[in-house]
Amino acid sequence: MRSFVISIVLSLVLVYFAYNALAGDQGLAKWTDLQKQEKELSLVLEGIQREKLDTQTRIDRLSSETLDLDYLEELARKKLAYARSDEIILNVSDGRED
Repeated sequence: MRSFVISIVLSLVLVYFAYNALAGDQGLAKWTDLQKQEKELSLVLEGIQREKLDTQTRIDRLSSETLDLDYLEELARKKLAYARSDEIILNVSDGRED
């Protein structure tokens, strides 16, 4: 009878540890979720790093030492609707009525 009780107790302890190893806060399921989250965050980080590099490139093109006049003109045309006095502006409709 005593060995039966010990077997039951050890079985319960084993089930407890097995459950926690698979589904506990630090178990296999949580570890898998964290790996998935890490991959997603790595992709977000790569996007942010690309955006940072693009922004730094634009800043470098506008710095006083390496001013890119073509880029400056492009920005002025886009942001300020700049046009030269010898240019003709055409307003082209896309055919849709508002």
